[in-house]
Amino acid sequence: MIIRKAFKFEIMPNGEQIRKMKQFCGCSRFVFNRALAWQNQQYGQDNSVKFSYTKIANLLPEWKRELTWLKDCHSQVLQQSLKDLESAFKNFFQKRSGFPKFKKKGLKENFRFPQGCKLEQQNNRLYLPKIGWIRYRNSRDVVGEIKKDGVLRHRADKFCFTNCIKFRIYNTVCRAIRLPKKNATFQTWRFF
Repeated sequence: MIIRKAFKFEIMPNGEQIRKMKQFCGCSRFVFNRALAWQNQQYGQDNSVKFSYTKIANLLPEWKRELTWLKDCHSQVLQQSLKDLESAFKNFFQKRSGFPKFKKKGLKENFRFPQGCKLEQQNNRLYLPKIGWIRYRNSRDVVGEIKKDGVLRHRADKFCFTNCIKFRIYNTVCRAIRLPKKNATFQTWRFF
């Protein structure tokens, strides 16, 4: 059985790393907003146009040539913000949420890396591409294969590192318990 688990750790970057992470958050927000504006403009000209990740991802190199400061940001971060916009449009068309809104500075700022991050638990540090090695508060052991990594900014200059871990459980023992109020079940796992 494959289980996915999420972990969240507070990171302790130095001044240069804080500046880069703020820049990554700003670049991610800018690409999201520009792609949303481009999509709205295309839809305004022709109502039959649907959102296409590949069309907007092909505009990304052109935007990088036009705005040189976008080259300072890792390309996967920009592509992930376009993926976020794609999932926002999918949720809208499947009537699970409202129309995607423009992102504002200071609210839920984050960026993600799908690959390239390294975690050294024995040294309490992690590696983020184009940022470098950053110390973090190691509060629990991470066991398994890292699938997705992200950095979330909360409060003034506090950042958290989130990651999704995938691992396999062998020889499971399940026990179901019925609760009187909510009819929820608990499962007990034995790890080998």
